Formats: sequence, structure tokens, C-alpha cells
Amino acid sequence: MTDVAKSRDDGIDGLRALAVTMVVLHHFTYRWTAEQLHFASPVGVGVPFGSLGVDLFFVISGYCIAMTAERAPNARTFWLRRLSRIIPAFTVCVLITALATRVLDPVRAPASWSAVGANLLWLPAFSSHVPMVDGAYWTLIVEMKFYLLFAIMLAAGRSPRNATWIFIGFVVIGYALWIAQPVLPLKPKVMSNLFKQNLIFPYGLFFALGLTLRLMNNRWLHAGIIVASLVTMWPQGQDGVLLVLLVLAAVVLTRRDISLPRFVTYIGFISYPIYLLHQDAGVALLRSLAATVPWSYPRIALVIAVIVATAALVSVLVEHRFRRRLESLLAFVLRVPAPVHKPTTPTEAATVVAHS
Repeated sequence: MTDVAKSRDDGIDGLRALAVTMVVLHHFTYRWTAEQLHFASPVGVGVPFGSLGVDLFFVISGYCIAMTAERAPNARTFWLRRLSRIIPAFTVCVLITALATRVLDPVRAPASWSAVGANLLWLPAFSSHVPMVDGAYWTLIVEMKFYLLFAIMLAAGRSPRNATWIFIGFVVIGYALWIAQPVLPLKPKVMSNLFKQNLIFPYGLFFALGLTLRLMNNRWLHAGIIVASLVTMWPQGQDGVLLVLLVLAAVVLTRRDISLPRFVTYIGFISYPIYLLHQDAGVALLRSLAATVPWSYPRIALVIAVIVATAALVSVLVEHRFRRRLESLLAFVLRVPAPVHKPTTPTEAATVVAHS
């Protein structure tokens, strides 16, 4: 593996590690009250801006989608590669979360088994009336819609760069409608559904930033316009933190000389199952350990360690083990040639996975 490949891998996984750390700490220290988490007193130092880690994930996703599109010979191959990337870990983590919430915290009314089945079929992506097993999975629904939209645009545009231009046009429509909200004769609920359900707005701006940083000429000009648009529309108090994160992402994703400690890049490497497991299963574990570990910080640290260990097992035993098999199955279903994977060393294989 070349130094260039390694440095790019470190940068992407470093950003993933930062994003998932922000989200986990936000949920465990700020989102829920001490009473809800069975803490004796509120956590002294919370992470109020940690939810912005989700937006950082969207930027990274846009960049990695661009790399997938560059390697895919057509839109259907692109689509099957994205599905094979997210389905194995999602399937297992839905089941783990459903079981954990039932066993550890049944008082909180865990999702029904019918809802679990609906989630395994990705039905919440098609109807907001279908409950999600874990509230954090709303981001997966947004991601899935982005993948589908970009696949359609890739088929129409015939190249990743053309598809990016089409997607930017799609985002501009959403931005224009957002600006025009005060004069549009639509009810707030209808507007919310229009933006979030149909236009994936404002999240599409984050995806567009990642796509731009990878594919576009004059990328800094386009990226600057997108960043300015996002910062000006974000709530006051969060806009400064968001600006720092977006600039950091832009710099890291376009650098070739970044080297980070192995434990940081590994957290980034398994960030997907960490995210899938941390919220409802993590909160259930936090609550169940109240009598055994009454102190908030040690309990949070213990739960994070359990989640990271479980995520590592999911990554090794499921996420990457079944990915190529699922690719072959989906290739048969979608009637496209099965992907041909050149033999690689373990290090090279890890790099390809981390870039996807």
C-alpha cells in the first residue's frame, strides 16, 4: 500500500472517529436527563454540540460515495455496492438493539417484533408511520435516500461529476424553497415533510460538500459556497462549531499527509456499528447498571467500552465478512455482472473498506 493511500485512509477514519465520539458523548452526557439515565446528579461536563457529529458523517459519506461512483461501471453496480456496505451490520445491530432493550430495560417499551421486522426490510425509509427500532436510525434513512437519488442521477448523468451537478441542482431547489417558506401557502407539517422526506434538506448540503471535495473542478469555490449556505442557516450558537467542523473536514479530506494513531483510525473503521448500537442499547445498559455502578462517569466509560467491543465483533464477524457475498447476491437480483475483486493483502483490503 502506498503512503498516499494510507494517509487518505487515516484522514477519513479520523473524521469518522471524531464524528461518532461526538454523537455518543452527546447522547450519554447531554440529550437525556440524569433522572432518565438513573444518574444521582447531572453530568458535570456535557457535549451539547455533539449532534453535529451526524452532519460530519454526512460530509464524509458524500466524499466516499464519490469514490464508490468513480469505481462503479454503472448505476446499478454503484447501488448494490452501497447496499452491501450498510445492510449486514444494520441487520445484526437491529436484532442486538431489540434484544438488549427487552432484556435490560423493558420498562421503556421496546419496539414490537413487527416493528423489528419492518426495520429489517427498511420500511421506515418509505413511510414515516413505521416506527424505528432505534431513534438514531433516522440518519440511515437519510443515507439510503441519498444513495438512491445519487444512483438515479448517476444513471441519468452517465458520470459521477455530471451526477454531482444534478444533485447540486436538486439541493439548490431545496434551498430556494427553504428561503421561500414565509410566502409559500403550505402548512408547517407539509413543509417539514417536503424538506426532510422528499428533498432530504438540509442534509443534502452536507452530502453535496463531500461530493464537491472529491469530484468538482474549482472545489474550494464550490465548497466555500456550500459551507457559507450551511452556516448562515444554522441556529445561532451552533454555527461557529459547525463552521470549524466543516473546514476541518474539507482540509482533512483533501490532504495526503495525515497520519493518526492506530486506535483512532480503528474507532473510525468500526464507527458504523458503534453508531448503530450506541443509542437505545447503550441507554438501556446505562440504566440497568445504576445499582452496580452508581457513579456517572465510570458507568458511561464502561458502557462505551462494551459498545466498542460489541461493534468490533460485528465488524469482524458480520460487516465485512458477508459484504462480498451480499454483493454477489444483489448482482444476481439486479442482473449486473458480479463485482470482480482483485486479490489484495489484508492491509490493502482494509484501506478499500475504509474508503467505502
